[in-house]
Amino acid sequence: MPIITNPKELKKLFGSTPNLIDDVEVDLIISESPSYDNTITERPVEAGLDVTDMKVRKPTGLSLSCIFTDTPKDIKTIITTAATGTLNFDKWRDKWTSLKEKIELKTVITVVTPLDTYYNMILVSCNPNVTASSGDALFFDCIFKEVRFVSSEIADVDEDAIPKEKKKKAKKKKNKDKDKKKESEKNQGSKKSKSVLKSGVEKIGKLFTS
Repeated sequence: MPIITNPKELKKLFGSTPNLIDDVEVDLIISESPSYDNTITERPVEAGLDVTDMKVRKPTGLSLSCIFTDTPKDIKTIITTAATGTLNFDKWRDKWTSLKEKIELKTVITVVTPLDTYYNMILVSCNPNVTASSGDALFFDCIFKEVRFVSSEIADVDEDAIPKEKKKKAKKKKNKDKDKKKESEKNQGSKKSKSVLKSGVEKIGKLFTS
């Protein structure tokens, strides 16, 4: 059965939204800190172009502080497990073992929290904090990073649609690259000639000295 991750559907079924890290249910999220950042390029914006071209969105980051507890196996837990496909355990150690396995996974996961649902996330790190007063619970912090997927396609571009100024720049760059290649080949040929000449002089010198 597929895992239900839509917060509205989960709330409709159970009256509240379970906290999920992939298929592992988190008993309590103490704090949630998502990051939505953009990189602004330093290059000036060319006149007539959209200013949004200089803004690049970074992958979403997420930091969670959570708690696993030794929850009793009641009827509500059984129903939740059957409906959502989540894994519920008697002991927090079992939940922690399952969560650690997510770090080794090379696939993206979904994280459901009270604030939002985060898709295509990678579990970057997970750090537990065990103290003498923890009792039958485990406090831990997790950091997630979004994986962004892109697709590419080849399209024909009408040359008349390319501004003349851009054509000139492209042609100038192409000619410059050709000149660099010729200069490099010329230098390599010159070095080779010098090397052959030097080798010949050394051989002649040895004949006179022997």
